[in-house]
Amino acid sequence: MIEMTVIAISGTPGSGKTTIANLLKKGDREVINIGEFASQNGCVSSYDEMNKCDVIDGDLVIEKLREYLKGKTHTIIVESHLADLVPEEYIDRCYVLEVQISDLVERLKERGYSEKKIADNKLSELMRDCYMYSLDAFGEERVEVIKPSPIEEIVRIIEDYLEQKERGK
Repeated sequence: MIEMTVIAISGTPGSGKTTIANLLKKGDREVINIGEFASQNGCVSSYDEMNKCDVIDGDLVIEKLREYLKGKTHTIIVESHLADLVPEEYIDRCYVLEVQISDLVERLKERGYSEKKIADNKLSELMRDCYMYSLDAFGEERVEVIKPSPIEEIVRIIEDYLEQKERGK
């Protein structure tokens, strides 16, 4: 049986996850955004008015992803600041994108984030939350931090890994 490759791209909102994932999508590679997946699979438990975002039932996401991934044979790229919700047994590698605080603030302002939400995300980046959650979920050997770099360089790092995995199938 051909085995699939599953990578996660994590990082604070505004770190470039969606952009990078979409640039890596080619051939039979599939991109899954955890937020969209949660919405489409009944994993949203409520709406947070203060932060203007869905509240996701993490346990249900894990369960639904486990069901979805069973039997897949192609490359799957999961992107989310909640990448630690990918079932541990499926993940090959998790890339955590770091971002300069000044770039983060600019990007989140462009998205219309409130001052509170921007402050929360700045703190999250400074505390390396996405890295810590990913490390707890997947272990040191499967988590790689990518320091702020040009998009092309980030894509090349991840593409090199994916090509190596895909050739080895």
